[in-house]
Amino acid sequence: APFFPRPVSWIMTLQTLRFRSAYMDIAKEEGVVYVNLYKSSWDDKLQGSSEYYAPDYLHLNAKGYEVWYNEVRSTMASEGIVLP
Repeated sequence: APFFPRPVSWIMTLQTLRFRSAYMDIAKEEGVVYVNLYKSSWDDKLQGSSEYYAPDYLHLNAKGYEVWYNEVRSTMASEGIVLP
């Protein structure tokens, strides 16, 4: 999120990747679908424009959450799960 200045943003990214890896492993062990909401292409898209963030620059706005929603739907569809 643009809220975090460098080098704090780099530290937050490292923490995110560490937790992400653990969550991916747990999801695999438990047999549940993991929806990857961390992608470098999104980072470029979301990080580079305030149009995806709420005024606090920490939370996404409706347009930003739409990006995540579309990824959830895409992941579920690829796993054969149909969402309404």
